Amino acid sequence: MPSINPKAKGAGYERELAHYLSDALGFKVWRTCVSTKFGDQHQGNHDLDGLPLISVEAKRKERLNFHEAYAQAKKNAATNHMPGVMTRRNRTPTGQSLVVLSLDDFLRLYGALLSVEGITPSPENANERSLQQDHEHPAVCG
Repeated sequence: MPSINPKAKGAGYERELAHYLSDALGFKVWRTCVSTKFGDQHQGNHDLDGLPLISVEAKRKERLNFHEAYAQAKKNAATNHMPGVMTRRNRTPTGQSLVVLSLDDFLRLYGALLSVEGITPSPENANERSLQQDHEHPAVCG
């Protein structure tokens, strides 16, 4: 079986993600066609354009160093954009791609989701959490 050129494989995944995200979100998302060495520093050098507030690095690899990929996403992120990595292995559906974010960015997104869903911590939970310094549930961790 002939091997696929890694650049062509990566570009194909970028196009695939652009179509998937466009369909899912309703924004026109497209692959950025500029090389990082020629990119505009104010716009960032991420792989996909058209997504407000997030800069995406797309990685289609069987083995990915998540820390290196995230460092690249952070370096290439446009000003005031959340850096993220989207990745999938061969023969994995696009919708099963993994997304790598910092914990702080994840908490921002999760907090927004909880707010939209009308979910807030109960006062009892807040008091219980402040009493437990190690943040372990006593019934589970003893």
